[in-house]
Amino acid sequence: MIKSTIKNITTPELKKEFQEKAHILEKSIESAIEPIQVSSKANNSFWNNLLTTADKNIGHVIKNLDFVIEKHCKEGLPLEFSRADFVKELKSKLKSLPESQQAQVLKKLDITLDNDSYEGFIKLNGLDSKIAEELEIKKLCEKFLLENRINTGDAKIDKFLNSIINGMPELVNIIGKKQHGIQQYTLDIHTLKVLKEVVSHPKFETLSDQAKMIAQLMALFHDIGKKEGIVDSGHEFTSAIMTNDILGKINLPEFTKKRLIELIKNHNWLQLMNERQINAEEAAIKFRNLEDVTIAEIFAEADLKGVGQEFYAQYSDDLKTNIEAMRTAIDELYSTGNILFPTRILNLDKIPVVEYNGQKYRVLNLSKLPEGTDLRKFGLSVKDIKDLRFLFHKGDFETMQTLTKAFNDSLICATMISPDKKATFCGSNVGMLLDAPNSNVINSTPYNQNSRGQKGFIDVVDFSSKLSSFRTFQRDIFLKELSKKYNIKQSDYAEIYRQMVDKKYLTRVHDITISGLTIKAEDLINAYNAVENGIMMNSTSEHNEINLYNPQVKGAILIGNSLSEIPQDTLKYIQEHNLPIFIMGSK
Repeated sequence: MIKSTIKNITTPELKKEFQEKAHILEKSIESAIEPIQVSSKANNSFWNNLLTTADKNIGHVIKNLDFVIEKHCKEGLPLEFSRADFVKELKSKLKSLPESQQAQVLKKLDITLDNDSYEGFIKLNGLDSKIAEELEIKKLCEKFLLENRINTGDAKIDKFLNSIINGMPELVNIIGKKQHGIQQYTLDIHTLKVLKEVVSHPKFETLSDQAKMIAQLMALFHDIGKKEGIVDSGHEFTSAIMTNDILGKINLPEFTKKRLIELIKNHNWLQLMNERQINAEEAAIKFRNLEDVTIAEIFAEADLKGVGQEFYAQYSDDLKTNIEAMRTAIDELYSTGNILFPTRILNLDKIPVVEYNGQKYRVLNLSKLPEGTDLRKFGLSVKDIKDLRFLFHKGDFETMQTLTKAFNDSLICATMISPDKKATFCGSNVGMLLDAPNSNVINSTPYNQNSRGQKGFIDVVDFSSKLSSFRTFQRDIFLKELSKKYNIKQSDYAEIYRQMVDKKYLTRVHDITISGLTIKAEDLINAYNAVENGIMMNSTSEHNEINLYNPQVKGAILIGNSLSEIPQDTLKYIQEHNLPIFIMGSK
């Protein structure tokens, strides 16, 4: 079995450090910030002027930021209304207030003052506009955050930089923020340096458009939660939480956002590997999504250069060694990868709305549909009810709340059910409809694995072991089926998985070529169907078990006939989160 992170912590010192980081993580969850709403024009300008995929000229601007970086490395970007001037004016306005009211205003702003700087992220909505003094301070904060401009003297660069702070005014909070002694740049200049190095990296152009977007956003937000002037151990956690909050105002696909948050949370992977806090197998699981190892490599090099060239030279050999080890571990991880194509909700608005006890719910009673009903007209990804497959988890209210958090790191056991195979854990009749990308499908078996509850990343590491029969169950059936027509080897499976893992729907599977051998899409589909049949072979009497890492709650499932069978607290949660309910009928 692959050793888990906790098992690798063998000394009291490392255990203490791990506990301290766990505490930092808990505190970081409390560090959530309130995103600042901007106009659609500012939002569109942010995307159009940041992403190289939107405009190829943007890449040229980013690659030529050296002039700005070197000129402003010590003091930060030249704001027309600087950080120091803002603090000076804020202190002046606070002076006229009693000390108790000063403390109250700072608490509402969610910041602390220190000389000519401040710590925290200014909260605009905390102040009471009906109180004259607070209204004045709010206007001052708006002038600093919303009406400010960067003026470097270069029109193209200024357009680029101002589109960023206009679309994401939260980033104004880090402009001019000092770092600790080893850092060559202020936090904002370090961020720009990292962005420039990411886009300039030779491997950046090998990434897909989505991966390029993720890499650029990662560079922009990776240190947003960093404290001023100190070595801020744990800032990667805080930055991940803050980024999640900030991006809540943007309609990013949920998986894309979670992937970005996970990359930010783990952006210190090189340090952790050097300190032997994680090994290559554990790092590979953190960067298990297609292209994420490449993003991790590009970013780590950019981040080192963002500290200083000498710092990069000191650790460049470690970077190369650890990336090679991680890529080897990724190949091993993929050699036993699991894939699922459950039924997914494509359009929530197509699910009928019904009223129950004075509340409205989206409900689809699958047991009452006429024979031959096309499920696609209800926004589902399959046509025939015989092809419907849901991932069911026993629906307790506490787990539902946990899974809505972007930072939960949960490993959840689910059961694949269909209209005629509805065996569930402990015979549960009410459950959550879960979804997860294939990279988060850890294992699957036709029987109960007795894997217990309360599972997290440590268990993901153990469950991903290539020695586990739970992990290899899918692969063995898949290869057995393909070997009926192809001269296929076990060593070929990693490449098969690599070419199928990013597909969300079985209809998207296409021919793949491995070492000159072309495997037809219809044969890959047949092999997957054999896997699915294997998972569900006992599901009329015994529930299967599928372990999903950090899944999403997409709806609720009732194996019954009436909404009265769903507990009131669960119904309340469903209604508050606008989750659809699928009624499957009794067993």
